[in-house]
Amino acid sequence: MVLPILQNNFLTAFNLLLVTAESGAGRIVFAGSVEEPDNPDHIPSSPYAAAKGATSAYARMFEALYQTEVVIAKIAMVYGPAQADLTKLVPYIITTFLRGERAKLSSGVRPVDWIYVDDVVDGLIVCAHASGAEGRVIDLGWGEVCTIREIVQQLRALIPGAPEPLFGAVPDRPLERVLKADVAISRKLIGWNPSTTLHAGLRRTVEWYRSRPAA
Repeated sequence: MVLPILQNNFLTAFNLLLVTAESGAGRIVFAGSVEEPDNPDHIPSSPYAAAKGATSAYARMFEALYQTEVVIAKIAMVYGPAQADLTKLVPYIITTFLRGERAKLSSGVRPVDWIYVDDVVDGLIVCAHASGAEGRVIDLGWGEVCTIREIVQQLRALIPGAPEPLFGAVPDRPLERVLKADVAISRKLIGWNPSTTLHAGLRRTVEWYRSRPAA
């Protein structure tokens, strides 16, 4: 489990840093995560968070030592249509409800900053071109949190006949922290704001999965 995450989220990024530094290519934008530890006292909550944190550290090091122009986009919890991994929370809940089954979930009390995929794409494009973004860490999120329970209830309301979920059926993940993007700084640095409300984004996501019979 750990090795594929390390390969996909650190080693590929490290190789990209090497190629960029050697070729003298332009700015590189790294898709980081708000889950990255932001100080040495915070233990990474997952192998994913640890790999993303290591990538950001190497990116800053390459910028300082080798003048590689980097921007680190720390992205909140992304959701939206066409998410291939159906074990991720939002597609799992939607596809389970569409089958008329009860979703097996943790306690659901964790607050999360959710961001629609189209807004993330727009933010990454702005990071790639905005003047003054080089060398900065840019948060891409909505800037507010909503618990997993609240997300589930919104999805139930969008899927008539969806059964009651089973909260507490799986354990909560350890070391989870409440993480919220600082969109005020993002707006100041690159002029970016998310535009898709949570309700609108969830509705579009449900419509997409509903239109796929295999869901």
